[in-house]
Amino acid sequence: MPAQHIATDSRSATRWAGTHADLKTVNDGLSDCFRDMRQREQSEWEAANPVPEELKADASKLDMINAEHLRLIREIRRLTMDDRFTGYCCFELADRPMEVTGNFEKLPPSLNDSDIGYIHMRRRYSRDDVWMNASVSFESRRVGILVEGTNPFWVESAADLLEKILVVRRPKWAPLFSRWGYRLSQFAFVGLVAAIVWRVTYGLGLAPSWWSLVGAVFISFLAIGNPRLMNWLLPNVDIHLPASQPTGTTHLKWVGGAIAVSVLGVVLDILLRG
Repeated sequence: MPAQHIATDSRSATRWAGTHADLKTVNDGLSDCFRDMRQREQSEWEAANPVPEELKADASKLDMINAEHLRLIREIRRLTMDDRFTGYCCFELADRPMEVTGNFEKLPPSLNDSDIGYIHMRRRYSRDDVWMNASVSFESRRVGILVEGTNPFWVESAADLLEKILVVRRPKWAPLFSRWGYRLSQFAFVGLVAAIVWRVTYGLGLAPSWWSLVGAVFISFLAIGNPRLMNWLLPNVDIHLPASQPTGTTHLKWVGGAIAVSVLGVVLDILLRG
């Protein structure tokens, strides 16, 4: 038999924020990727295994044995059909380095992003020369989509579907981590720090030191460019309880409030001191 060609589509989402119910939506979306194939398998199974007629009250023992045999054959073929579809959900708790593998129901409903190390969801179908695989991974550094299969059209459509589901829970502050958004926010923050240092030294009656100004700018660049700091401030995967808001939104309000106060202070200082 000739070697099969496997098409692959791998995508990444910069940021994702949602609840346990939103994770279930992603899990259901993985199942939806195989809906057409499951309906096709179901139709083939029903056509090849019609429902046997009910036995009459005066049926012989031989007819009863034959009916039971047909029922068992029908059930075995149904189980064979179901075995072609496999899937699992595995995760690791942050405070317990042990992977838990099973179905989505094993994922604790009360979890948040500080409790989870990673979450992997996968669905797979295999029959003869047809192979299909779709997975979504929630990790500390990225949210990833991986779709593979012998049908390239299905691979692309499944990846598009999963990407649309993930985009729905894209936080409002996600554009800050786009190529231009990150640069603009970085320069804005550095400019604000430089202005504050300049006005403080000027207000103290000191000649502004270029070395202190350069040092403040350099430290600001290091702070906003630190991956750990930025991932704490605005997590890649932000899982929160239904009654609460995303951690990134809370942190952004804190930082936004501090920046607003700083800008107001600089403006008032300029108006009062000139």
